[in-house]
This record gives sequence, structure tokens and C-alpha cells, in this order.
Amino acid sequence: MKGTTMTTTVLAPELLHHDGQAGILAQEADHPTWQYMPHGLPGFLQTPDHAHALAELLPHVEYAHTEQVRLRLQRGEQMRTRTHLRHRFILGPEILNTTTPLMADQYAHLVELDQLDHIQIRIRPAGPVVTDPTGFTLRAGRAWIEAADLYFAAPGNIATWHKEWERLWAQTVPLTDHQGPN
Repeated sequence: MKGTTMTTTVLAPELLHHDGQAGILAQEADHPTWQYMPHGLPGFLQTPDHAHALAELLPHVEYAHTEQVRLRLQRGEQMRTRTHLRHRFILGPEILNTTTPLMADQYAHLVELDQLDHIQIRIRPAGPVVTDPTGFTLRAGRAWIEAADLYFAAPGNIATWHKEWERLWAQTVPLTDHQGPN
């Protein structure tokens, strides 16, 4: 498996398109999320301004822009208040190094979330991955691939995805050790 990546082939229709955020909201009510997203920010870690800006860039959510943002923010609030669920996130450094007022506010929001006992946000330098280079999510005993609010069941054995998670997590540094935008 070394040097290869798994391809995403199995569509998860129950989490596709406009049901994506709502379907995940229901899953996240009962299950922790462990998410590796090297080139973006998970929806429920986004500030309202960031969520609106991103939703405007996604053509397939144009008709439901307001609803998508509302659900992302609702997911974020649920994550904050359901403190018995332990969430872990691995982000890439590129997006956090963006120097705009929007990203400065977003970085401050991430630091605030990371200070909560039940949420850990860590940074992983760029590097090869065994699974999907766009990132993946572990939740409810399954692995998921997300692409612009579309959700796909990840192929292969869940143990492979957990092993990759542990390998990636071991390569991270705490969010507060990362410089953030200047």
C-alpha cells in the first residue's frame, strides 16, 4: 500500500448534496468527529463570515446558500455544546497562513475552539498520505471523503483509515504552536 492512494468510488447518497449538512448534523449529535482536511476548513469550524464566503464559491449550493450556512453554523454550535463527544481535527498550514482579515478572525475562532476540553485542533505539515490526499473524516464507525459539501463513503477497511489517522496525528503540532496569519 506504500506510495499509493485509495480512490473514492462509493457514493453515500444519504449524505449527498442538500442533505449533506443536515445528514451530518444528525450523525454528529451522537458521534465524535475526527477529520483530516489539509487544504480547507471543516464546515463546523468556520466563522459565519467564512461559511458565507465559501458557500458563495460552491455552485451546487447556490439555491440553498442560506440553508447550507445555517446548517454549518448549527453543526458548530452543536459541537461546542455536546462536550461529552471528543472531536479531533488535523488541518494543513497553507490555509492558516492566508493573511486576510477574514482568516485572522477565523484563526482566532480556531484558537478559541481548541481551548475547549473536548476539541483538539492540530496542524500537520504538508506531506504524503496513504489514503485520500484531499482529507477524510472518521465518524460513526465509517470513513468519509468530503468534496465541497458532497460526501462519499470511503473505500476499504475502516482499520486502514484509523491507522492512517494515527500516523497523521503523530506528525502534527498543536494549533497554538503554529504562527497563524500575520
